[in-house]
Formats: sequence, structure tokens, C-alpha cells
Amino acid sequence: MHPIHRLVVPHYRHTLTTNSLGRGLLISSNGVFETAFSPGKFSLEISSKLYADWRFDKQALPENLRSRNLLDSKGELVVGNYPYGEDGLLLWEATKKFHEKYVSLYYTSDADVAGDAELQGWWEDIRQKGHPDIKEGWPSLHTRQDLVFVLTTLAWIPMLHSAVNFDQYDYSGYMPNRPSLIAKPMPIPGSGDYERLKSLKVESKEFEKLLLSFLSNKEVTLIDMFVLLLLSTHSNEELYITDESDLSGWLTDEKAVALHKEYVADVKSRVETAIAERNAARAARPGGLPYTVLIPSPPPNQRGGLTSQGVVPSVSI
Repeated sequence: MHPIHRLVVPHYRHTLTTNSLGRGLLISSNGVFETAFSPGKFSLEISSKLYADWRFDKQALPENLRSRNLLDSKGELVVGNYPYGEDGLLLWEATKKFHEKYVSLYYTSDADVAGDAELQGWWEDIRQKGHPDIKEGWPSLHTRQDLVFVLTTLAWIPMLHSAVNFDQYDYSGYMPNRPSLIAKPMPIPGSGDYERLKSLKVESKEFEKLLLSFLSNKEVTLIDMFVLLLLSTHSNEELYITDESDLSGWLTDEKAVALHKEYVADVKSRVETAIAERNAARAARPGGLPYTVLIPSPPPNQRGGLTSQGVVPSVSI
């Protein structure tokens, strides 16, 4: 079996099933997105327009941050107190280092990469069959560094998913904090509803009733809560990037297994320590909150559940 196949396959554990369920339940006609979110019947149209600008190279964390003017030419964040960027770059660099060492095991020169017919055919299929309508943003695959970039980007995607998926319930499980839709246009100055809201005490039942009339109703709120709870919950059989068994059964080369153990040790010691120190500093500030979704390991003795912690190697939910 090709060594790159062995490396990449674990990143798609349960992903095809998840995508299939998402198409049938979330983005389908009269699915959750159309019935419980503001875009309604235009949800898929909006998504298709956004996809038209999708680029593979911009899925890499440094490139994504740079495209949003959040990373300077030296690779430093230009904003402070940005935990997603800070923690994410730590994970990116550790993961990139692992892939550099892994690629060096099997490719001693750039010519080896360019001359690998199976590898080049795989990359051609991704571009021409997987995304035939996307012409920009595909890196060449001529050198070892090209291959490292592609592999690190593929490994980063489920890490990104960990950051945006597993804390959804924290932010949106309580509907008034982040309603999924606006039931009717918000009142503008001078309108009857605006003047009515101004005249009422915020703590009054009348104010609450009028305000809620603009937000999700009970049925939509329950749908949102259920879906967000489901999506934010780690399975009891979840795998995390700090599990040495993450690639168990796929990496059989002793040198490759040793590299993966080295990567896990680096993430558990250096990366997790840095994140813990930053979170302690945040918690010490007034109103400070720890940022936990990019802590690589799950909480002690809790592999599954609504934990808002733990970075997964595949998009599994």
C-alpha cells in the first residue's frame, strides 16, 4: 500500500458518512438549514456562490490568516489575544514538522515526488475529478515541500473542524445569545415596535415577549438545540490527534510509527503546555475565558460527550 495512502486515509474516518447525512438532513430541500436559519430557501444558493471562490491553498491555516490580513510577512499574528490563530499555528507547525520527516522517509529528492506516477495520478484526480470547476489555488506537486504542504493542509482540515464544530452548543445552545434566524425585520427608529420597546422596562414580561417575536420560535429553537447538541458532542469512540492509535493499522513501517509517536509526544508536551499557559493567563483577567477547542487531548477520563475540548484527526460528525 502506498505510504501516502496509509498516512491520509485516517483523516477520512467516518467523513463520507457524515457528509452523506449532512446532505440528507442539513442542506437538503426543507432540511434544517432551510427551515431553521435566516437564509432559508437561499441557503444552498449562497453556499454555491461561496464555493465558487474556494481555493485549496487557502485552507492551509497560514495562508488563510494571511488572506484575511491577520498574519504578516514574517508569519506573526498582527492581532493580540486571538486564541484560534495562536493555538492553531502551534498545531500547524507541529503537524508540518511531522509531515516533513514522514515525506523524507520515502522521498529522498524532489525528483522522487515528481516521478511518482501513483502520487501524481492521485493529485490529478483530486483536481480534475474532485473539483473540476475550481481552476485556481492548486499547488504544484513537484517537490517534497509541495507534498508536505498538501499533506499538512489535509491534516489541518479536521483540526479546523474541531475549532468551529465542537463549541457550537456553547455559543448557540441558548437561543437568545445567538438565534439562528430573525423572524421579521428588526424595528427601526420611529417604528411602532421600536417606540414600544423603548417605552418598556427591559426586565418586564412585555419587553421579553415583544423582543422574542423577532427571534426563533419554540419549534425552531428546539430544532436548533437538538442539532447543535448532536454536532457538538464527541462520540465515545472518538479518536484524537494525541492518540498513538490514531494511525494504528495503517502505519506499519517501524520508522513511520516512531515518527508518529514523536509527533504525539510533541503535541502533548510542547503544544498543550503552551495552550494551558495562555488559558491560565486569560482566566486571570477580568471576564477572561479559556479557549479549549484546540486543546489537542480530551478532558481526563472523558473521551466523549459535550466537552468543547479535543482535536480530532478526521471530520467524524
